[in-house]
Amino acid sequence: MLSYDEATNENVVSRQLVIEILNKPIHPIKKEMRSAFRTTKDVDGYTELVWRMAQNSKRIHTGLFYVSSDYSPRYDMVLGREATKQLGT
Repeated sequence: MLSYDEATNENVVSRQLVIEILNKPIHPIKKEMRSAFRTTKDVDGYTELVWRMAQNSKRIHTGLFYVSSDYSPRYDMVLGREATKQLGT
């Protein structure tokens, strides 16, 4: 499930999706990164993703996604304010 969170600029992806489906590496959050972000989600690590929306499959997006601490939260991905602006939502 894709969600939007206009209260933050950060994108978040579920740990389960990253490990089981995407098979992407999860990098530790560096000290300087942790002090620069503000999210309501509990995160532990980050990954880089290339993604697109089904209704506009020609437009490709890339970006940093913080990885949830919970293995299986109630969401798959949460897009922050900046990503939603890029999508025009």
